[in-house]
Amino acid sequence: MDVLLFDFIENKETRKRRCYGYYFMLHGLKLKLQTLNNMILIMVNKIKFLQSILELREASANIEPKHQNDVADLINSYKSLYQKWVFDLRHLD
Repeated sequence: MDVLLFDFIENKETRKRRCYGYYFMLHGLKLKLQTLNNMILIMVNKIKFLQSILELREASANIEPKHQNDVADLINSYKSLYQKWVFDLRHLD
């Protein structure tokens, strides 16, 4: 009779320890899954960003020569007026 009581108590303690072990194991898995989900979201965002960069590069490669000349003229006009802008901005006070 004492052996059966001891076995019952021991099994109860073993079950408790096993439950605690499962709890911490599952909690650890939950944290790992959250980390994995975050990493996946970061990678998806990076892929979207890279796709947008590729689209911009493709669009810039397809600019018509007429527009390229207009853009070059505009940049040159900005460069020629830069010194005047700097002077005017410094003397606004």
